[in-house]
Amino acid sequence: MTIVSRILALSGERGEQRDVVGDALSRLRPGAGYSGGLKAPVPEPSIGEAIRLDTVWACVDLTADLLGTLPVGEYQRGDGVRVELQPSQIVAAPSATIGQIDWRTQYWTSQMLRGNVFALITEWTKDLWPARAEMINPDAVSWDTESGRYRVGDSLHDAYPLGDLWHVPGLTIPGYRFGLSPLMAAAAQVSLGLSVQGFGRRWFEDGAHPSAIIKSSSMITPEQANSIKTKVLQVLNGTREPLVVGKDIDYQPIQIAPEESQFLETIGASERQICRIFRMPPEMIGATSGGDSVTYANVEQRGLHFLTYSAGPRLYRAEAAWSALLPRPRYVKHKVDALQRVDYASRIKGMDIEIRNGTLGRDEARALSERPPIGGNDQFMWPPVGASLAPSTSSEDQ
Repeated sequence: MTIVSRILALSGERGEQRDVVGDALSRLRPGAGYSGGLKAPVPEPSIGEAIRLDTVWACVDLTADLLGTLPVGEYQRGDGVRVELQPSQIVAAPSATIGQIDWRTQYWTSQMLRGNVFALITEWTKDLWPARAEMINPDAVSWDTESGRYRVGDSLHDAYPLGDLWHVPGLTIPGYRFGLSPLMAAAAQVSLGLSVQGFGRRWFEDGAHPSAIIKSSSMITPEQANSIKTKVLQVLNGTREPLVVGKDIDYQPIQIAPEESQFLETIGASERQICRIFRMPPEMIGATSGGDSVTYANVEQRGLHFLTYSAGPRLYRAEAAWSALLPRPRYVKHKVDALQRVDYASRIKGMDIEIRNGTLGRDEARALSERPPIGGNDQFMWPPVGASLAPSTSSEDQ
């Protein structure tokens, strides 16, 4: 069934025009709740609760910023050559209310926090391809088991291309149309981290522990105890007067090491576990790395590791979903070279090798550095350096 007939099916005559695949998908009805009915041992935190933990905030903020600001191109492949095209509206300006960067940042924020991205297609091209799609809070979307459709507020929607709801799930398991939530996986660590933060705050702010113990070797009355305590408090409350106690009175202040009062070991272990769930190298967000030595060299390598094993698969999934909104054979591709611009020496060395091998022109190399062309001199180096086109004079050829 073509995209045109699928869109026409939305206008009323749904029953017969709905394709077989759509009918099969509609019968996959996971349990109530967007997580597909899966229950975690610890209740899944809300987004508002989770981002109060700085580790969660840092992982989501850094990933959304890095991937949301990557340059995006729209391409078409013909005769084995990739050609960059003028981007369609769904790529250049996908929202009527927010900018392209904010739209893409919201995409990654939803994906990182809830494992699902939802957008309502609000405008279509004359050929009935999506032109604009407004992001929806994933917590506002659920599955209606009676109708076999998505519920957004009071309205029901079918998923694109059968309907106007664009859904991009993350990690999924068979039988569930919703992606698994990273916050569900990190629920225990988020709860632990918030509890540690709350206890540490109460420890200092609310006086969760006595500041000192005053002991007497002889019996004292309640009135005497109150009098001693009052005099001690008067001295400790900023007067800086000397404290005088009797021979039977022993004053012992209670002290605790800073690392113990802030539970630094517990926090460090929690940070590393949350980073593993979000596939974020701990040092990229300033978290402890578990005693590993961190140097400039291995930080650079871990940056490439992040691009290969964390960002790469997520970008491919996003590109496939985004490309499905475009007419074939157009597709969307992120320009990941932008993540490697900081490694200036390696970038220059790579371009120099390509120029010498005759696979990159001088003006092409200048364009990659956003420099104006030399003009009239964009010659490919041929033959490459070290190669010779002279006839062989070896004895075998003679």
